[in-house]
Amino acid sequence: MSDTPASAASDSWSEDNRPSDLPIPPDLLNDIPEEQRAQLIQLVSQIEVFGHFSGPLPPPNVLNHYDADTRKVIVAESVEFRRHRNKSESRTLHFFSSRKFSH
Repeated sequence: MSDTPASAASDSWSEDNRPSDLPIPPDLLNDIPEEQRAQLIQLVSQIEVFGHFSGPLPPPNVLNHYDADTRKVIVAESVEFRRHRNKSESRTLHFFSSRKFSH
């Protein structure tokens, strides 16, 4: 989101002139009286959303916030991590299966 509050813009919003990162559906703005639109937009622009993910690779909507070079590094490290983990799991399975039958 931008650093500038959305209320600094015009009080009259339409689909053509509203900020692109504003999380308010255009049809909702049409139902709000003009004198209250700026207040609503300012309030909504102050809402922060927190999320959580688990794993070496973030979901696409989070990954897209990074620049292209950083995304490449994150994806490459994720692929390398997966290869390492698969190899480790394979070795562990081989070790335990060979011990089970050798006794």
